[in-house]
Amino acid sequence: MRSALWGGFWAAALLSGCSAPDPAPVEITELAWLIGSADAPHKLTTEPAACLSTRSGDVMLGELLFNSPFLLGGQAAKAGLHCGACHQNGRDNPDFVFPGVSSTAGMADVTHGLFGPKREDGTFNPVPIPDLASEQGRILVDRSEPGALEHFLRAQIVEEFEGTPPSDKVVDAVASYIRALDDRFCPEPARVAKTWRDETRRIEAGLNALSAHLGIDEPTAKAIRGAMRAALGRLHARFALPQHAEIQTALRALSASIADRSDSATLRTQMTNLMAQLNAETHASYYDEATLRAALDTQRR
Repeated sequence: MRSALWGGFWAAALLSGCSAPDPAPVEITELAWLIGSADAPHKLTTEPAACLSTRSGDVMLGELLFNSPFLLGGQAAKAGLHCGACHQNGRDNPDFVFPGVSSTAGMADVTHGLFGPKREDGTFNPVPIPDLASEQGRILVDRSEPGALEHFLRAQIVEEFEGTPPSDKVVDAVASYIRALDDRFCPEPARVAKTWRDETRRIEAGLNALSAHLGIDEPTAKAIRGAMRAALGRLHARFALPQHAEIQTALRALSASIADRSDSATLRTQMTNLMAQLNAETHASYYDEATLRAALDTQRR
């Protein structure tokens, strides 16, 4: 859990606008969920390909929220856990291990009381994490019956994780994302490189939603802003080498602007400048497998 706690520290430092100390160790939250993994650097720099039947605005907003710890709230948020941790790109995660909740990799006890007592059944009974894009995953909850998936999602958030009841717009967006998951639309190859563009694409989806002002009430806007800042926190952990000081400053500045509800033009200018910086340094970031491997080897010594 040490890496998860450190990951929460980095996110907290970023979200509060405070300066973090000089980055030396690798503090990627997901590292805590790879206990016993034979090749953590490879697992942390690749991911299952996204299998989406559409990439509409609602679907992309749902992807942003699906990857937000603040959607779940409570102990999950403190650990940096989000839906996308168990379901990478909406798929499964055969390497996921959460202490006390998993028996072996790729398993989780969804009736465990760690995140909240409402579904605690007193029995340790982990089940395989499903691939939500697969046929089996698609039939877990009827996605065609109006309201069924939305009811399921709301119950998961409120009962399993003791999160704050989400707005209808938030639930609708996450449901739109899940409905779009379909392995019949999987691209090749099946596993792809994880890049900074994953996070900036999600942040841009949040920007688009906030700019449109269509059906966005304050609870929804707050959830979107929190999800955007969580994505910035994950970028901060990947660009954590001394030469990334300017990028870290830009990340904190954008996070502060989002929190301060700066206008759309200001946020987009900051995003454009940030993306140019990320692109220039991606080869020397922890998105690069060789760079991450060397850093982890040094950390273990």
